[in-house]
Amino acid sequence: SYSSDVGQSRPGGLRADAGTLSETTGHNIGQKILYAIYPIRIERVVGDRLILSQGGDTIKVNSIFNIFELSEAIKDSYTGEWLGSVETRVGRVKITRVTNRMSYGRLLEADVDFSSGFKPGTFIVRPTSTKVSAKTRKKIQKKIKEKFSHKSTDDFWD
Repeated sequence: SYSSDVGQSRPGGLRADAGTLSETTGHNIGQKILYAIYPIRIERVVGDRLILSQGGDTIKVNSIFNIFELSEAIKDSYTGEWLGSVETRVGRVKITRVTNRMSYGRLLEADVDFSSGFKPGTFIVRPTSTKVSAKTRKKIQKKIKEKFSHKSTDDFWD
């Protein structure tokens, strides 16, 4: 998700904002690549508690993820290349604890019975949308305009 301090006044002015935005963007891109290559799998279910296959800096406590059930494998009819599995959204989980190598979460909603015949690797989780609200976007745009309105182009390059 986007950092809440993007566009806020900090020592260093515009450079701090641009640095924060750059850092946040890089982090978001890195996470998208990681999740595409190594989707987070549900490894164990105990009641309404889930154990996920990733932890460390990639997952934060209180984050909410969508749960998808994997089914039929799909191949490209031209190349024969494996494209992935059909993913059906079946619920949501809220992260309650993170360790170096795994995470723990609590089911918020479920359209399937996870306790019946659960097999590791059958379900994956993906982050919920990280869209910025219109109100937050306007605040950021206003801050950027304020920063640029009193700076000459020479100040930008210094």
